[in-house]
Amino acid sequence: MENSKLLKEAQDSGWQQAIYLATRDDAIALRKDIADLTGKLELSKPATLLSPIYAPSNAASPTKITILTAGLFVGFVIGVLVNLLKSAYLMQRNRRSRSNG
Repeated sequence: MENSKLLKEAQDSGWQQAIYLATRDDAIALRKDIADLTGKLELSKPATLLSPIYAPSNAASPTKITILTAGLFVGFVIGVLVNLLKSAYLMQRNRRSRSNG
């Protein structure tokens, strides 16, 4: 009952009309902005470059020293991991043999 009374008073005060008009004005402004931006796109013209194309004279690839260094590093890491796994396996096997016998 109280809500309907409040709604009737609000409708009489015209706040709904003010909100509608403000929303309508925002929508009109946004439509105008969209139309302005669409007009600036110039979709009918072909694309152009802003600067000339630059292509290096030699191929971009890693140097031999970089490949060698990376290979040595990866090989070292794999060697260390294999050694650690081997040590862990041997320790585990020794523990089992001691506990069994």
